[in-house]
Amino acid sequence: MALRLLSGGVILAEGGSGKTTFLQQVAESIGEGAKVFRLGDYVNDAKGLRDEVDSFLDLRSSHGDSYVLFDALDENSEIGGPLVRLVNANTSRVNIHIWVASRL
Repeated sequence: MALRLLSGGVILAEGGSGKTTFLQQVAESIGEGAKVFRLGDYVNDAKGLRDEVDSFLDLRSSHGDSYVLFDALDENSEIGGPLVRLVNANTSRVNIHIWVASRL
């Protein structure tokens, strides 16, 4: 899959255009090295998101590339700052690929 060639990115599209389905298919094709985090599930719970991502990355730390796929940024308007801090805190990890999907 071409996504494996990229270090990360942002997917912006209208609602119903298949962003969630695409991220799920990416995660399935990569297997244990990828995880989709639905940001709408973490409204008022930035610490929960950080803990889940850290746990996933800790488990993956010695297993090669890790793909962290954040879906539905538009469903959690308060996660922007914590998400940026989370990404910045993990950029030193080798072989991490971060993707974010949101509606326009």
